Order: sequence, then C-alpha cells, then structure tokens
Amino acid sequence: MTVTDGFADLKVTLTDILGQVSDAASDDTILGILGDADVALTGSSISEALRVVQLTIDEDYADLKMTVTDGFADLKV
Repeated sequence: MTVTDGFADLKVTLTDILGQVSDAASDDTILGILGDADVALTGSSISEALRVVQLTIDEDYADLKMTVTDGFADLKV
C-alpha cells in the first residue's frame, strides 16, 4: 500500500496483534504487553496479554494496526 502526502510517499506498516518477529514490541503486541528481557513481568501485564489473546480467539481473527510515518514521525490514521 502506498500513501502519499503530495510531497513524498509515506511508509505504511500493517501488523497483527501478535506482531512480527522483526517488529519492535509495543503496547499493541503480545510481546510488548508481556515486556522483554529488560522489563519485569507483572500480574497486570500478564493479565492484559491474556485478555488480548482471549479477544483475538473470540473474534477468530487478529486486528490489524496501521502505522503511517513520513520519515520523521508517525502520523495519526
């Protein structure tokens, strides 16, 4: 998908709720919710991850998150 702002093409990235191995973990991915080696797991982060997994299972699909960036900052979509 190509999106342009009239001056340059914008980068569009679609990721599902599980994220991609190459993607940085974020609050929208299971890896991000659980944290990584630098983030201590807490009861709330594990609960949140399980809630997201349950929502995904209940709906039989994973929501897609779209990120658009112009090379300087992410743009709201």
